[in-house]
Amino acid sequence: MTLPRDLTTYGAPYQDALPVENPVNEQPADDYNRHAEDTAQGTRTSPKAVFDFLCVASGTVSAANVNCRQQYGLGASTKPVVTRTGTGTYTATFATSYLDGLNTTETFSLFKAIGTVESGTVPGVVQCTVSGAVATVYTFDMGGTLVDYTAGTKVGVVAW
Repeated sequence: MTLPRDLTTYGAPYQDALPVENPVNEQPADDYNRHAEDTAQGTRTSPKAVFDFLCVASGTVSAANVNCRQQYGLGASTKPVVTRTGTGTYTATFATSYLDGLNTTETFSLFKAIGTVESGTVPGVVQCTVSGAVATVYTFDMGGTLVDYTAGTKVGVVAW
């Protein structure tokens, strides 16, 4: 399964074959259909991942300096590998699939990402592009030139 989902992902819409006799133990089809639709709607706009990392002078950012929360979990296995690939340029590479809480394989593919520099002393603009399970993060000065922020400066990204 992949996100976003729709009503049919959850087998809905259902119809009651018989009237509900015991609402404590039985769920009307209309109630399940509403729950399934509300759940599906939540998958359409919620971020897939929110992550941040500390800038480095070169190479790969240490996993200890990458924080990530995503739809498929919070653990170390959900973090992207963040690598500085050039002046002011980083790639954040996620796994292409994850196991969800029901042990179902979920495909991971990004649609959009936005970034911020999280510093009160380093002015800048962060822009992102995405392709598949990779977000490319660009760090600019206020004049629009790609620059390397001071090592240890935190950059945050929200990705859909």
